[in-house]
Amino acid sequence: MLKFRLALALALLALLPAALAQTFPTRPVQIVTGAPAGGPSDLMARYLAQQLSLRFPRQFVVENRPGANGAIAGDVVAKAEPSGHVLMLAAASVMAVNPHLNPQLQWHPMKHFTPIVQIGTTPLAIGVSKASSIQSLADLVAAARKNPGKINFAAQTGSMPQLAAKMLEAEMGAELMHVPFRGGGQMHAAILSNDVEVIIDGITPLIPHFKSGAMRPIAVTGATRVEALPQVPSVAETFRGYESDSWFALFGPAGTDPAAVKAVNEAVNAMIKQPEVRARLVEMAVEPVGGGPEVLQKRLQGDYEKLGAVIRRAGIKVE
Repeated sequence: MLKFRLALALALLALLPAALAQTFPTRPVQIVTGAPAGGPSDLMARYLAQQLSLRFPRQFVVENRPGANGAIAGDVVAKAEPSGHVLMLAAASVMAVNPHLNPQLQWHPMKHFTPIVQIGTTPLAIGVSKASSIQSLADLVAAARKNPGKINFAAQTGSMPQLAAKMLEAEMGAELMHVPFRGGGQMHAAILSNDVEVIIDGITPLIPHFKSGAMRPIAVTGATRVEALPQVPSVAETFRGYESDSWFALFGPAGTDPAAVKAVNEAVNAMIKQPEVRARLVEMAVEPVGGGPEVLQKRLQGDYEKLGAVIRRAGIKVE
């Protein structure tokens, strides 16, 4: 009888994770984002919430907590109950860049969060004004080497585009002149009026300008070409090994319930395999990735170290 009871107890324990996975979530799940409404991270968070709500018995809702490049949103999630009901949709700039630039940050990306799943990568695009004589990346390299520090480019200070430019400068062996802006709208206005010659920004906000002919794309910063701009070469085709892209990923607070992590991870992986979801992500210039939490952990660790080194080497500081 004792052996029977022991065997029954062990069997019930083995079923416990599955039972927990089936009961998650027990209430609506918040996806917190540090982006304002309408930005790329906000659009991604809302699409993700919509798709996950179709796959779980409870709704996933988006909460915008903009400010300090994700610091406020990160603080909310880091302090949340680790049940899996409060998650963060974060970009690389929030988790791998901001910690190196914000000395007031109250959290650390590797200590205060649980990686859940990488949704996808989103390379940047390098574009030039319509009036520019630069027709290709080779032209930009030649011009920068001929006139070091004279070819100007628009990017927000401490942003992924600025870091991509610094990495490109290292490959070219020549400096560009950074013209700082506070927002994408200002940058776009400056290049459209020919006040700035080169822009580095996310692909999605630049595509309308590329399609209208107001700007000309000359390269994307990922390791390969992207489906959203298949005719545009990657920087890596000129400088082998170059890669500077952003990503979107889901995180929970440190110690998030493993059953919740597993459930959300599996749901996202199943979601991004659907043709209609993949097509929508490509429209948003996002290359689906997926994989287990360890894939995201490795990417975060690698980018945190690589981008931190770029920031220190370039002496980048944010006022």
